[in-house]
Amino acid sequence: MLSSESLFLITIAIGFIGALSPLILSYSYKEKSYFGVLTALSSAYLFVQIILLSMLVFKVINVGYSLILGGKILLDGFAAIPSVFIAFIALVVLLAYASMADDLERYSIFTSVLFLGELGSILISESSSISMFLSSWILIVISSYIAIASEKSKLSSDAALKYSLMGVVSTAFIVLWLGSGIYFGGDEIYGGVYPLTSKLAMIAIVMLTAGIGFKLGIFPFQWWMVDVYSFADGKSVSLITGVIKVGVIFAFTRMLYYTFYLSPSSVALLMISILSILTMTFGNFAAFTSKVFPRILAYSSIAQIGYIMVGMVGLLNGAITGNQTLVLFSSAAIAVQGLSYALSKSLSFLVSGRYGSMVELSQLKGLYRRDPVVAFSIIVAMLNLLGLPPLLGFWGKVYLFQAGLTYSIWLVVIAIINSGISSFYYGRIIAEIFSSSEQQGEDMKLKAMRTYVIVLAILLIVLGLGLIQAMFSYMGIHYF
Repeated sequence: MLSSESLFLITIAIGFIGALSPLILSYSYKEKSYFGVLTALSSAYLFVQIILLSMLVFKVINVGYSLILGGKILLDGFAAIPSVFIAFIALVVLLAYASMADDLERYSIFTSVLFLGELGSILISESSSISMFLSSWILIVISSYIAIASEKSKLSSDAALKYSLMGVVSTAFIVLWLGSGIYFGGDEIYGGVYPLTSKLAMIAIVMLTAGIGFKLGIFPFQWWMVDVYSFADGKSVSLITGVIKVGVIFAFTRMLYYTFYLSPSSVALLMISILSILTMTFGNFAAFTSKVFPRILAYSSIAQIGYIMVGMVGLLNGAITGNQTLVLFSSAAIAVQGLSYALSKSLSFLVSGRYGSMVELSQLKGLYRRDPVVAFSIIVAMLNLLGLPPLLGFWGKVYLFQAGLTYSIWLVVIAIINSGISSFYYGRIIAEIFSSSEQQGEDMKLKAMRTYVIVLAILLIVLGLGLIQAMFSYMGIHYF
């Protein structure tokens, strides 16, 4: 049987082959056959990746974590299990795009970018070295920018400009994080340890939070996100939120934990908890005031990151107190909510993108009559983000809040209040779906993607009904 390292290397190799396939096939097939061959091959690549990643998960569950590639990659349940779903979401997004693609050049670009983004997400989430983290970060930034710019419309060009500016600024902060002395402990974060002074550690945490905060939309670094998510093509945003961004969440968690391990700081822990409150509160109140569907989804994305940061507070509290059980529980909670976020947002932006950029909520009027399958899928996604049982998002929030309680009951109270606020705008979306409309007949814009959105909705239900509970004990981060 193949070793974990061999399985991982084959997975990465397939990803790079998938990224190069559009270039290779463009010289081998005529335009009519090129589209079908590219879709079939790309789907096969992703399917094989899902199988290989599932085999890695089986090894992690039965053998435990493993360091591979000279200690640069860590295979633990925290990243290995979500990686399977990252590849699956990438497959769904690819097939959804193929079902409505009308431009061969854009489809080719999107296919290459999808593989590069998926690879970057998997690599960065499993990085156990500073050099691998930086390499994956660059891959993610470039692939995200190309995905946003590939549509070639005025709005997507504006979105790409803002996204590229964000990428430059966030990368600058990551470099400053390195300059704080985080690299002095060596390249491998599970190797040698160089204890930082309290001042350097604080600077390192601020720089890391600012750098990745721009990418995730943590307050006050969220200024770019709403316009980019509203102006860009929905399929590109679905790729970013469902495939790329979730890997960054896991990488941020791991590197923040590492920084705290070098020099625990109660002040920095307080800072993270305050940012969590500000992020979820801003996102929810801003979403409450908007009537544009993709903007509501963008503000909701900001709020969801705030909830995930509640789990980070629990994790870092466990790091400070030396409570390994709390570290494992909190990190598993982050992994669950990260999956919940990825599935819901990829589904939502796929639907939103079919109506175009800056679509008003009124476009959803009467959707339950025009397309019951898509309507049901959106409702599941909204209820999941709200955190209603028995959906995956319910368990994610329960676990996150339970982790946050170990630090402050008030943090969890504020998070629960924010969840209550979010019910108003999620409820407004559902109300529009069930409201009467003058439009009659089938909604042809959504017909092509019914299969793909319902698959994501069913997965949210199945995971919430018991599958995630069975995996939860294996989804903790490898502690120091």
